[in-house]
Amino acid sequence: MAQDSALAGLRVLDLSDNVGGQYCARTLADFGADVLLIEGVDGSPVRRAAAWTAARPPAVDAMLFRHLNTGKQSMTLDWRSPEGMAVLTALAADSDVVVAGEQAVCRALMAVNPRLVACAITDFGAGPHEGWTGTEMIFQALSGVMLLNGEYPKPPLYGLGARAQYSAGITAYGAILAALLWREQSGRGQFVETAVLDSVAVMNAMVSARYFYNGTFQARLPRSGLVGLFRCSDGWVVVYAARPNDWAGCCAVFELPEHAQDPRFVDLADRLKHWPEALELIGAQAATMTCDEVTAAGRQCKLPVSRVMDGPALWADKHLNVRGFWQRARSGDASHPVIAPAFRMSATPRAEVVTTAPGLGEEDRQALGSVGLSDQHQTLQANGVMR
Repeated sequence: MAQDSALAGLRVLDLSDNVGGQYCARTLADFGADVLLIEGVDGSPVRRAAAWTAARPPAVDAMLFRHLNTGKQSMTLDWRSPEGMAVLTALAADSDVVVAGEQAVCRALMAVNPRLVACAITDFGAGPHEGWTGTEMIFQALSGVMLLNGEYPKPPLYGLGARAQYSAGITAYGAILAALLWREQSGRGQFVETAVLDSVAVMNAMVSARYFYNGTFQARLPRSGLVGLFRCSDGWVVVYAARPNDWAGCCAVFELPEHAQDPRFVDLADRLKHWPEALELIGAQAATMTCDEVTAAGRQCKLPVSRVMDGPALWADKHLNVRGFWQRARSGDASHPVIAPAFRMSATPRAEVVTTAPGLGEEDRQALGSVGLSDQHQTLQANGVMR
C-alpha cells in the first residue's frame, strides 16, 4: 500500500468474527491501514461460512471470508487464555485501533493503551438485550425493515443479503475515523460501540421516525407506485412510470402505439387505478424482447428502466469496469479478481486491494516478533494458544 494512502501507518487489530466487524476492518485496510486479523486456533468462523455452491472443496476458504478479508494479515491466537491475552495486550500496546465483538476485551486493552480506539460491534449493544445474538432475518424484523418488504396483501418479506451487518460495518468505520480525529485533538483514545440492530433501524425512517413525527407508519400498500417488474426473454427489467409522460415512453419502448392515448393510462390518477391492466399489456410485450432491447429503447425515450442485474451482467458491466469496480489482488504468484473499495479520494492514491485474504496464521511468527515475543512461538503452539 502506498505510504501516502489515507490511513497509511494506522495499526489495526481485528478480533471480530462476524460480517460487520470484518467488513469494517477491511475498509480500514482498503485505505492503507495495517490490519492484523486475529483468529482462533481453528480460524475465524467466517472461513467456514456455508458455501453457495457444492463445488467448493472443504479446504478452500469461504467466498465470504475472502471478500471480507482482502488486504489483511492473519495471526492465530487463543486470546481468551492467560497466555494469549498477554500476547494480545502486547500487540494492543503498539496499535491504534481494535475492532472486536465484545465490550470487555475492548476495555481491557484500552487499560494498557490510553490512545487506543476500541470498537465493539455487537448484535444489540448495551441494554435489555445485551448479550443476545441475532441473525439477519431477526435484525430486519426487529428494525421494522421487513414490514416494508413484499407485495400487499402478502406477509412481510425477508430481504436476502447481510444488509444489517454491512450497515454496522460501515457505521463502525465512520465512528472509528471520528474517534481517531478526536484523538488528534485530545491525545486520548475512546471506546466506540456499534450495534447491528441500531445500524439497520436508523435507515428505516419510513417506520420509526415517521411514527414519532406524526403518529402514523408506512406499511405495504397494494401499489406503492407505478412500478413494474417484467420478464424478458433473457432476464428481468424494472420500469418506473410515475411521471406524466412516462406512459408515452412505455408505449414506445414496448411497441404499444395503439394504447398511447388509452384513457385508462394517459392521466396519472387513471394510470394508477388501472395499473394492473397496464402490467398485463407490457408484460406480454416484454416477454418477446431482450433486456438490452428494452433498456436501449428506454434510454431513447428517457423512461426510467433498468435491467435487474445478475452476476454475469455485473461482471461484464462497462460502467463498473471503467470505474475499477473489479480489481486483481495477489495470492502468492497468482492474482485473483476482488471487489474494489466503494470510495474514491482525490488527494490520496486511489485505494487498491493489494493482496487477497490471508491464509490462516500466516503472520504468527512475524506478529510475535513485532512485540519481542518470537521466542515464545513453540511454547504457545505446544499449549494450544497458537496454531
